[in-house]
Amino acid sequence: ARGALGAIANMAEDYGTHHLMVNRVNAQHTLCALMRHKNLACQREAARAESNILSTSQFHENFLQEDGLRSVFAICRTKNIECFYLAAIIFHKLSPIVANHDTMIGKGVLQPLISLISGQEKDVATQAAAALRDLCSNKDHKITIAQEGGLKCLIALAREKDLPLRILAIG
Repeated sequence: ARGALGAIANMAEDYGTHHLMVNRVNAQHTLCALMRHKNLACQREAARAESNILSTSQFHENFLQEDGLRSVFAICRTKNIECFYLAAIIFHKLSPIVANHDTMIGKGVLQPLISLISGQEKDVATQAAAALRDLCSNKDHKITIAQEGGLKCLIALAREKDLPLRILAIG
């Protein structure tokens, strides 16, 4: 199964396959379910495929309707750095689209996002911080973000030694 999912993820690197994968074979439904699979390798490859598909913003709504965020939360609980990175990438791909913000905040994205930022892995923190920055741009959610620890997280990031992380925090 992992090999097949790896092949699907590789195919999804080509933007031209996204429409076929989503509209003809309902791949996002299957990938969201597999991101919650008990096998870590299956979770990781399904997340990689989904992150590739989400490069096409027209499929964000379908992902959110498939309860894809619940699947991302599942890979955030794996304690696997590669899964953390894929989760952060998915959050980062969803976050620039303001229409996604209500669903993301409403489904509880802030705590997993803050956890990803607070981890020790710089690449994960960078992707997650970019997603939090995008969510902070929405005036309707600034208070919620501050109340749930987002402001405290950004202040901590602004104190980091790493310049790109500091820039994301104050951006």
